[in-house]
Amino acid sequence: ILFQAVNSAFSPILCYVRDIRKIWVDGVVDESRWKTYISKLRSDWDGYTLYSTVMLAVDVSFLTVPAAQNGTPTSNFSRYLIYLSIIFSVGTIMVSVNLTTQIREHDVDSVFGAV
Repeated sequence: ILFQAVNSAFSPILCYVRDIRKIWVDGVVDESRWKTYISKLRSDWDGYTLYSTVMLAVDVSFLTVPAAQNGTPTSNFSRYLIYLSIIFSVGTIMVSVNLTTQIREHDVDSVFGAV
């Protein structure tokens, strides 16, 4: 079970590493593959931002449900999980917006701008 958890946590990272290896052909960066890769990264990060924003709205709306505030051990535990989800959602939004901003600032659309 631990192996599956670690594998699922690092599989997206390994996917990006494989994509970078496909870009680097014979010691030279292929420009068409680079543009495709950057486009995919932007799309992924925009998706993370959208998904995290929706999750944040759902989490905040769950906190307004009266059953989550009645003080029972189950409601306290669920409230803690909602707060944890809010923290992770905000963190994901901050990271994805930061990465998108870095791509925009450094003009990585061209291979020469990325180097």
